[in-house]
Amino acid sequence: MEMSLSVLESFSQRLIDANTSLQLQRWHATSLAIWLREGCRCAYCGRDMLGDRDFARSYYEHDHVLPVKDYPQFEDAQGYRVLACRACNSLKSIWDPNKQSKGDPPIVADDAKEVSPEQLRELVRRTKKYLWEIRTRYERDFFAEKVVILDALATIGFESDASIAATSGS
Repeated sequence: MEMSLSVLESFSQRLIDANTSLQLQRWHATSLAIWLREGCRCAYCGRDMLGDRDFARSYYEHDHVLPVKDYPQFEDAQGYRVLACRACNSLKSIWDPNKQSKGDPPIVADDAKEVSPEQLRELVRRTKKYLWEIRTRYERDFFAEKVVILDALATIGFESDASIAATSGS
């Protein structure tokens, strides 16, 4: 069941108010509403943002799906922000899914006052596709770099904590 951000904000505020003994007091109702709307997962890669405390507190961002530099009217609007892991948000940077998506026409006018839920879903879909293409290339490069680094570690005789524990019987 899909709920609007305003309905989720109201629900989030009631949840925060009802759980005063928990750390939910640190949450702003709008932030919690965005988390709930996205199912506590990165809107782009699907990473579970509640997987551990450090990740939940330190590696999440609310991404402006449309770059603020091109759409300043949405800078403070919460309805078109999505939950994103830091990796996806960093890779996306200021890429514009409305204008830079290969083969897809713009769906939001430059002077639009709002973005509909359908438009938001389409913009997120375009961003997922763009990030998948970038990630595929970066992962391939990273794998090659990792092989070289691991070979270098073996050459210099470096033992990781895991290999030390395995050889010492701990």
